[in-house]
Amino acid sequence: TVHIAWGSSPIRYIRSEDEGVSWTSAVSLASAGDIHETNSLAGDGLNVHLLYLTNLRQLTDWCCARDIGDLWVRTSNDGGKTWKAPVQISTGQGAFRVSISAREGRVHVAWSDFRDSVWHIYYARSLDAGAQWGTETKLVDGIPGGETNRPQVAADGTDVHIVWGEDRDLNPSCYTLPNCTEVYYKRSTDLGQSWEADRRLTFSPTVPASAVLLSHRANIVAGPNAVIVSYDRDPPEKNGHEQYVLRSADRGSTWEAEARLTNAPADSTHGSLTGRGSLFHLAYFDGRLAGNNEIYYRASYDDGLLWKPEERVTNAAGNSSTPHLALTDNFAQVVWLDDRTGTYEVYYNRRALDAPAGTSG
Repeated sequence: TVHIAWGSSPIRYIRSEDEGVSWTSAVSLASAGDIHETNSLAGDGLNVHLLYLTNLRQLTDWCCARDIGDLWVRTSNDGGKTWKAPVQISTGQGAFRVSISAREGRVHVAWSDFRDSVWHIYYARSLDAGAQWGTETKLVDGIPGGETNRPQVAADGTDVHIVWGEDRDLNPSCYTLPNCTEVYYKRSTDLGQSWEADRRLTFSPTVPASAVLLSHRANIVAGPNAVIVSYDRDPPEKNGHEQYVLRSADRGSTWEAEARLTNAPADSTHGSLTGRGSLFHLAYFDGRLAGNNEIYYRASYDDGLLWKPEERVTNAAGNSSTPHLALTDNFAQVVWLDDRTGTYEVYYNRRALDAPAGTSG
């Protein structure tokens, strides 16, 4: 089954029970509220969980005015046919970017939070498929005026992994950021009960002062044999994003050298990473074609050791951006935003899973 949710007051939902061939009619899961585009929906067998924000207010950080609020979750335990009453999992009207992971009836949620006008990373969990939720916990303390943001969470067995962007290293400023960020990582080996110390995963290369040093928009997927992190990185030869990955073969204890997966004249950015078993799939967009953003895709079938050649997913006159990936039994599934008709709408496509030899990243 494929699940898609979108919208703002109301939030709408559809599903396909035949891997994307046919779709149900849209239903409203919340008459008021907003979905953040980062990572708000997770499926785990018949259990489906949707995150959304309510009680919105606007605060201004180093960048601009942000619409932040309280984080709520709705859960279905019958594959999306019926939904339980919403449950509030954050307080303080400070939640913004969100991420959710659901495995074996355990649900882990991480989000960035600006409730006290400083960005922090918070976490909450449910160990009974969303029936009950523990108290929210602040995992990472931010720096006043800084950037501690875009958390992503993944789980496998009793391990829970979180990555985010952080500017505590006081790198030079870049773009609109007060300081260029690096990717940081945190792990729990007991289902989120306790957490190890923060670890820095990326070390942006030294480049001329006219260039930038940036690693951010990290994603993470945990499999039985490997943990993969993807992220935007500005390579030394240009001011612009490319897609990089890091791999750990020991549950996050150590990390191999990063691999670069894209090399385009324009930004390759806003990656979406998903996986199952030894399969890992990455989608992203860039404007290499005269500024017309299109969706591209790469896959690994061997725990992230080798990556298939890049494939182009979209071919439209308008901008195609912000992809989200998921896997069903036989297909890689992708949705994205697209303004080919003059206004942004949600588009969908799928690709059959296969297992060629692959090529080196």
